[in-house]
Amino acid sequence: MYIVCTICRDNFIQSDDISVTPCGHVFHLNCLSRWLMRSNSCPECREETSQEKIQRLYVTFVNNETSSADSLSTQERIDSLKFQVMLNERNIKYYTTKSKTLEKQNAGLRQEVRKVESEMNKKNSTIYLLKEQMKTLKEKYMEHEALKCKLSQKEKEIENLKIVKTLLHGSVIDAEEAAEKTDRDTLIAYVKAMKRDMSTNAKQWELLYKHTKKCHSLLAEIDSKILITKTTRDKEYINNMTDTLHGIYKMEKLITSNLKACKHFGIQNSIPNGQKKLYENSPMDVQETNAKQETRTMMGTMVNNSANQEKCPISKKRMKLVSAVLHVSADDNSEM
Repeated sequence: MYIVCTICRDNFIQSDDISVTPCGHVFHLNCLSRWLMRSNSCPECREETSQEKIQRLYVTFVNNETSSADSLSTQERIDSLKFQVMLNERNIKYYTTKSKTLEKQNAGLRQEVRKVESEMNKKNSTIYLLKEQMKTLKEKYMEHEALKCKLSQKEKEIENLKIVKTLLHGSVIDAEEAAEKTDRDTLIAYVKAMKRDMSTNAKQWELLYKHTKKCHSLLAEIDSKILITKTTRDKEYINNMTDTLHGIYKMEKLITSNLKACKHFGIQNSIPNGQKKLYENSPMDVQETNAKQETRTMMGTMVNNSANQEKCPISKKRMKLVSAVLHVSADDNSEM
């Protein structure tokens, strides 16, 4: 027959280390040592024992397979196999139910994972939007800070300019108060700035003076050119008028000589009354009369224009010439 270790359910063989408890039960040494680490009792009868009370058992085995096979009972083998089958069936049922439970749990966990993934996607999109908003807000914050710095700088510049304005254009009392409120370094900076502005203004005034002087010289040159042009034009006008008056004078003289010749030869008395009227109203007489009237009108206009220009030497010369022409025409009329 075979001796079985009740802990591991294995048969004893010659190479195994066998130990025996004080109560007389036999086990593998390793199996019993592991058992005693958990509980100080016999695995078979639960009698109290310890590692020190265990003794080694040395057994001599006979290598006779025929006798061992005959000694082993078939019923024991059947019982052990049945027991193993039962254990296996229990294990199968247990693990089957456990597998179903785990599958259900797995399905539930998968749904939860999907929900969590969808929520994570939503959260990620929200995080992305928040990051973009943070970037925009950071940029706006930086712009705000930059504008704030610029505003503070401009306010300082305005205060400095107010102090400079007070020093430049304010009263002595205001200037003294402004000087007392500021420190020495600031006053030195203000004085330097004022000096720099004064030098800049002096340069600008110098350039403006040069430009004004140049403009005056250009205006004087233009006035001289206009005066020369006007003088030349007046001279040409006087020459043209002189030529015209000289021609009129010649025409009047010719008409006068013709009339004198007619009187001398008695032609006028021999003309009938009707023809005399025609003669008196002849185109020559009408032309002569119109020429005299136009001459007098032109001379009167020139005299009136010359009255407004008494200071001009050209106008004086023009008046002298007109008076001379009128004197000549008056002499001719008296002769007639």
